[in-house]
Amino acid sequence: MDGTSDRTLTEYLASYLVARHGYSTQAPPEAGDLVKACDVVLTALNWGSLHLLCFVDAQTHPGKQFGLSPERVREIAKDCRKYCGSMNFTKMPITIEIVEIANEATSDEDRQRLRHYSRSSIFSKAFVFAARIDARTKKIWRNRWQIGRSRIERILQKPFVSQAELLAEVEDRPPLTAPRRPVVTYCILAALVAVFGLETLLANGSEPSLITLVSMGGINGKLIAAGEWWRAVSATVLHANLNHILANGLSLYIGGRVLEDMVGRTWFAATYSVAGIAGSLASIAGGAPFVVGVGASGAIMGVIAAAAICGLVRRRREFGAAAMQLLVGGLLPTLGLAVWGGRDAANVDHFAHFGGALGGAAMALAMLALWRREEPVPRARAVAAGVAGIGCIALACAAIEVVEAYPRYAIVLMPDGELMGSVANQDARAPQLVQRYPDDPRPYFALGLARLRQDDGPGAEKALRTALGKDKTLMLYFDEAFANRIRGALAGALIMEGNRSAARQAYAPLCALPAGSPLIDNYSKQLRPTMCN
Repeated sequence: MDGTSDRTLTEYLASYLVARHGYSTQAPPEAGDLVKACDVVLTALNWGSLHLLCFVDAQTHPGKQFGLSPERVREIAKDCRKYCGSMNFTKMPITIEIVEIANEATSDEDRQRLRHYSRSSIFSKAFVFAARIDARTKKIWRNRWQIGRSRIERILQKPFVSQAELLAEVEDRPPLTAPRRPVVTYCILAALVAVFGLETLLANGSEPSLITLVSMGGINGKLIAAGEWWRAVSATVLHANLNHILANGLSLYIGGRVLEDMVGRTWFAATYSVAGIAGSLASIAGGAPFVVGVGASGAIMGVIAAAAICGLVRRRREFGAAAMQLLVGGLLPTLGLAVWGGRDAANVDHFAHFGGALGGAAMALAMLALWRREEPVPRARAVAAGVAGIGCIALACAAIEVVEAYPRYAIVLMPDGELMGSVANQDARAPQLVQRYPDDPRPYFALGLARLRQDDGPGAEKALRTALGKDKTLMLYFDEAFANRIRGALAGALIMEGNRSAARQAYAPLCALPAGSPLIDNYSKQLRPTMCN
């Protein structure tokens, strides 16, 4: 007996495990021989692994022992493994644990008898163990070595709980419901596909170019600093290429179905919104200012993180298995790519990934704080709907800003090979290229150099100032060295005109650089002694 009622220790442990650890008294049909050989058989599916806990009550039936052979138990385990879940396309293992409970100490004969209940080999996915409990002293003997205390040991060391309290906890457990159709997940996927289709259309049917991504609202640190805050929102619905959207779409499909079913549509939408913004903010804070960032990865990582945390904590409807699969298949590879790098690491916005994951984790903690044990989803759904609504409004405002700003950024750049050939050929083609590519500073730079070689100072100044006037194009699509070449050439044109003060002013940004800086070309270095003294 357990010391507090007429219950045997077997009955108490079974009630406790059912009430507080999610075990069920329903056993698979293939385990029929186990049910016959034991007094109580409990089952649980933890993280996809099926656990059968088999009690032999020698308190009620003195002298009773487990009667099946180790070989038969392993056969049953093999037959029941089909009920295990899968993780990353690998079937999870099954565990059968035999526990004899008697009002006497474990003898050497008992140890020798139970020691044979084990795995058939180290490669077997069927784990078989045995234990024996002295109900008088609560001492447990196990036929395996284990780090720390077992679940049953922890239960026995706690104060005994009344049968009425355990029954009440079972009654308060939220009922199982059919999986929700992931409507919000499907809507987000449809929106992402539609936006990518628009990107492809604006890119004339080809892969979206850098210009397309910038003009449609990709994140750029310099543009954000210039006040274009809406890029932090618009970038979350853009994708760089077909592989990018396929990978993100698959991840969202898997993670979205789990989290939306787990916490409901409003909380899922709120988590996606918060994680998306958190990922964008992290990308802005940690990314290089000249990089253009796009993608729903931050929001998706937030969804995966929230599903992992909520699933592992709640452990309802076997959410733990799906959560672990998401964690292992989603977050850990990203961490490895960020830490160890690799050929593809430079093309991945790790700041956005981990910023989104932190945002999702924060939302998971908020949901868990609002999630009562007897309720199927977290409370405060009106608050979640408000957060999701703010996210939708922000996206709508960003879309309006994108439409208004699109003409300023949807430019046509000159192909790289247009200025190949001899200097004479470049000088001859420069006026035509200026007409064909008026948004590109390179034809104006070529025209300015041509005018310098023709000793046309005013003509060179005009062309070079026009090239520098394409400041956003220079900032987004060209490095600082090219802009410095234009400044050096402009200083030379102004010297040719005899306007040294204006030349010094044009050259001033180069004086701030070290004399041997690779950002200064040879022509500009020759001017440095007279311009910077």
